[in-house]
Amino acid sequence: MANEKKIDFNDTHELLSYAYALEREAGERYSELADTMDTHNVDDVAGLFRKLADIEGKHAQKIKDMLIERGYDMPPMEYLWEMPEGPETTPMDQLHYMMAPYHALVLALHNEQRAADYFSEIAENSSNEQVRVMAQEMAEEECEHVQWVKDWIEKYPEPEEGWDDDLDPPAVQD
Repeated sequence: MANEKKIDFNDTHELLSYAYALEREAGERYSELADTMDTHNVDDVAGLFRKLADIEGKHAQKIKDMLIERGYDMPPMEYLWEMPEGPETTPMDQLHYMMAPYHALVLALHNEQRAADYFSEIAENSSNEQVRVMAQEMAEEECEHVQWVKDWIEKYPEPEEGWDDDLDPPAVQD
């Protein structure tokens, strides 16, 4: 995380708001990725992205419930991330229409690790003890997700070199 400004959340509302946005955005992006894979008839990858979207949606709901339980206002829809997108969001340009489940899981692993790092940094740098504890718990949960994805990756072999060779690539017609 070199060259990025340090995160210093000072209240639980701010932490929960960003955590909610992170999980919500990740779920939305996984749904978009699933739709894209459906378009290319890559059903196994689409199904995997839908499962990831469901998991992220459940996390977002859990955090939303925490916000409501504490009487906090729901957070705004837009966030100022230190990166172009939220830490747990896959950029659309990393998708390939011939990708295999292995590739989808590698993207998910990267996302989960970035989310774990994000919350760890908050836990290390916040001046608020309650925020540090909550952020550490969130980091640990993301580390569990990292392990889940690593376990899933073991079930799918890495495709051989040339997996993306297409002798008849899709053509766009006007």
